[in-house]
Amino acid sequence: MSFTLLSFVVLAILATIACIEIYRGVHRGFLLSLVALGNIVVSLLLSFVLTPLVSGLIADEVIDILTDLSVYQNFAKSLPSLNSVASAIVEMLISSFLFIFVFFALRIVLSWPINLVCRWCAVQLKDDPGYGREDNSCASRSDKMKGAVCGGISAILITMIITCPIMGSLDIANHALSIVGNASNKAISAIGRNNVRMVEHFSNDITGNIFYRCGGRWIYSSAASTTMFGKRVYLLSEVETVERISGDMLAVYGIFQKPQDVTEEHLQALENLRMNLPDLKVCERLIGDVIRQCSTAWKDGKTFFTVKRPAMNPMVEPAFIAILEECSNTTSYTARQNADTLLEIYGIILDSGVFGLSSDQYPQILTVLAEHRTIEKVELALSKNPNMENISAASIMMGAFASYIDSRNLNDTQTNLFMKSIATALNKVNAASVLSNERKAKELATYAQQYFADMGMDIPLSVIEMLSLELITELPGTNISDKDVKFIFEKYKNG
Repeated sequence: MSFTLLSFVVLAILATIACIEIYRGVHRGFLLSLVALGNIVVSLLLSFVLTPLVSGLIADEVIDILTDLSVYQNFAKSLPSLNSVASAIVEMLISSFLFIFVFFALRIVLSWPINLVCRWCAVQLKDDPGYGREDNSCASRSDKMKGAVCGGISAILITMIITCPIMGSLDIANHALSIVGNASNKAISAIGRNNVRMVEHFSNDITGNIFYRCGGRWIYSSAASTTMFGKRVYLLSEVETVERISGDMLAVYGIFQKPQDVTEEHLQALENLRMNLPDLKVCERLIGDVIRQCSTAWKDGKTFFTVKRPAMNPMVEPAFIAILEECSNTTSYTARQNADTLLEIYGIILDSGVFGLSSDQYPQILTVLAEHRTIEKVELALSKNPNMENISAASIMMGAFASYIDSRNLNDTQTNLFMKSIATALNKVNAASVLSNERKAKELATYAQQYFADMGMDIPLSVIEMLSLELITELPGTNISDKDVKFIFEKYKNG
């Protein structure tokens, strides 16, 4: 931090107000100065209550102007919550400055009853030796000193209230420029690097920050806030959160198209996003809109505001489609949980290394999924989200395996033999009705492993057991045909 031109402005404001308030404190004495100090505190508290009433009306007018713009309309069509988010942000920005004018207006209005109190006190204190002057001013040296202290405190509070919107705006501007800088160096060049440095320079002003850090920040944060869907939201907190995750968002976006290049930094970025998403209050419903519309677009093979869907290995494509299906039904109430689940699952799949394998390396992909317990981890992530309880780990593996079988390009004879073998084994293990499904799956896996080996497929036993359990669940009974088995594989292959 350093002294800037702003320091001299703040000191000038403080000196001017201090001279006035200390003089009044000496003239009034302790009791009346204490009443005047109370006026400042009450006016400040009331300004927090009354300012939103005015700023809300102004914000509505601004939003009406925005909704007439074609660019805004294009975004609003895909993001229904945009109007409420934009309205909240505009209202908070207006409130951050308007509350000063409301504060001084309230102070003037409240000064009238305070003057009446002062006159009443003067009458009551006329026989007090401390108030023995003809103009009812304080004559006691002790009361003068106490009054001067009250005046000094009043001067500090008023200076803090006046300067906090300046420092708060610089603080927000500094965070906003950091967000822009993370997104694009060209944007910073367009703004002007000298301008960026100037904002940073003034936001680090030592005198302004003394008032800002010692109470002004709380005043600004409280003023630049609003109620949104029954929750209190704060502009400063929201901007700080966006700044924290802006770099992580860009890192995640970077691996969407090239997931094979994932690094530890990318995985950490995913984790950081998950940790900070709960702090986004203003954008909570907007996140729901983004997840719903983006999932729907990607599911239909389209882009979402020029953002292409992540490149997916064919083995995990069915699972991805199933998750997109669930996310396309995201609401404002499930947005936060769905976003967290999506990030967690994507991180699990990236961490497995499956994207580092080519799409034709099916046995290796199955082995990697098994060795890293990827499917089990995905199932655990899904189980924490009741909105995605319809997706199971076994069905994900079945989808991957069905894609593998399809890639083998088996002729009709080989396919029919394979399906008949599986059907025969299923009928055999299902006949042992006293066994649990888990035990049946282990027995079926021993048969299936031999069938796979005969066809030149080297599949891990843990994967086969998972597939077997899903087949037993889907095909109970002892009259299963090869057509039934084939139908199941086709069902999972097509998602």
